[in-house]
Amino acid sequence: MGFRFVDGPMKTSQALLSHAERRVRTALARVADRVTRVEVHVVDDNGPKGGTDKRCSIVANIAGMGQIAVDQMSSDFFRAVDLAAGKLRRATEHHVARARHG
Repeated sequence: MGFRFVDGPMKTSQALLSHAERRVRTALARVADRVTRVEVHVVDDNGPKGGTDKRCSIVANIAGMGQIAVDQMSSDFFRAVDLAAGKLRRATEHHVARARHG
């Protein structure tokens, strides 16, 4: 699985990068052999103003399913990653179930 972490103009910690990769790999474990590329983007929409402005977007390319993209915001980057990874897992499970029954 090709994994790319994009943090834009701000620089995030190695801890966040490791956390994001671990959470995404877990979310995609069911289809890991078919994942060709994953990009995780984190952005602080409001900068130093604070608030619920930490965005995590994940785009996964999965053979046979195409591209699955999710987006989540939170007041904390780690929480935004957790929530986005959960959405990614659910979206992937939905695609797998549809393919089996479709």
